Amino acid sequence: MSPETALLSTLPSPQPHPHPRGFARIPFTESQVVTVLSVSASQADHDALAKMIDPAWTIATASSIAAARANLRHHRVSLMVVDSDSFDDAWQEFIAAAPHVIVSSRRADALLWAEALNLGAWDVLAKPFDPQEVTRVLGMALGRTKAAVAHA
Repeated sequence: MSPETALLSTLPSPQPHPHPRGFARIPFTESQVVTVLSVSASQADHDALAKMIDPAWTIATASSIAAARANLRHHRVSLMVVDSDSFDDAWQEFIAAAPHVIVSSRRADALLWAEALNLGAWDVLAKPFDPQEVTRVLGMALGRTKAAVAHA
């Protein structure tokens, strides 16, 4: 056995990284229904996302923080898109509430992007929504969750 192999055999097996706020990510299977929770005071945001997500996915909507909290208590949410324009900094409380939180905003600038990612959000989506960007961001977030479960 080479010295490198001997050293590698003493290292612990890689473990999945926990969510920075202690939230245990929800495992997904290929047959599981994907639910996207859209949290926005704007019905136009909900409608736009509903048209852009995978047709096999389910969209749930909440037009207030209280409604979003209730939805999270009673339903399994795969991804969450929270409008920072509607609720100022209230989106921050949801970082630990869903496997992946995506912040949306008309002012999706570098400052919001840095703040969101530093606090644990998956990404920031600029409004008005671009269908290709929504598909890319939500797909990557869901794909990462499935990959983490597959390797756990």
